[in-house]
Amino acid sequence: MENQTGVTKTNDNQTSITLQSVLQMTSVQLMQKNEFRHASNAMSTKIEGTFDEPKVREVIQAIGEDAVLLYVRFELIHLAALMSVGGNLNDAQVKFIAKQLCDMYPNETLADFKICFQRGAIGLYGDIQRMDGITIGGWMKSYLDEKYQVLEDMLMKEKDKPYYAYILASHEKIGYAPIKDGLPAPPEVAQKYIDEMKEMLSTRVNVPGMTDDEIKKNGKETPPKKRGSSYDHTNESQYSPKQLEMIRRQQIKDEFGSLPEEKIMEILTKVITEKE
Repeated sequence: MENQTGVTKTNDNQTSITLQSVLQMTSVQLMQKNEFRHASNAMSTKIEGTFDEPKVREVIQAIGEDAVLLYVRFELIHLAALMSVGGNLNDAQVKFIAKQLCDMYPNETLADFKICFQRGAIGLYGDIQRMDGITIGGWMKSYLDEKYQVLEDMLMKEKDKPYYAYILASHEKIGYAPIKDGLPAPPEVAQKYIDEMKEMLSTRVNVPGMTDDEIKKNGKETPPKKRGSSYDHTNESQYSPKQLEMIRRQQIKDEFGSLPEEKIMEILTKVITEKE
């Protein structure tokens, strides 16, 4: 029970740090001011850059769902303005599609939506007969195939980098230390990062709201309504098995640095077995 309490406190601290870093991003600050065109320009324009952008659920947690939905609507309206097809997006469709995208893809980024719309608009995902939710949904599936192929290529380039062990002290991550002479991590160290992966990749994760003091410290006088609801950590129905593997590989890399392939497979196998 003690260990579970310690992990919960660590997760809360990490969540708070993440939200503060999200609030400091130029694109997020511009969204708060309803300067959506400038916010869009501040986001990545390439798929490779989206992995450094905050996830949709993180931006929602930081500045509220309304501001995020307004931004996605802006991108959809901009997309509609580029189209000359017979059936274009109307206001009701824009609102509906924006909400569905945020609900279905909480672990992707707002930059992903923008890039997907841009690539779809020039016909990269097939001929455009009309603009509606079905068309944009098809674009997103094609875009995610592209995105996770890019991610796979990036991760494969990391395979030969030095192996770093994950070090924990008092339930807090204090850094990475190289394993001397190429020896594997001690069993107790390996088990700790496997246990944390099980926690991190659990089906649902509760994301606490920011405190009033934290929000005021970051320049927002009126705090958004606190959220106690759970967010899907991995909305599995939206991804193929290959894409899910790439998502988990990226999570492992983000959390533990570069690991040998056999260690990555060990973590993936244990996580999948635990979920079953």
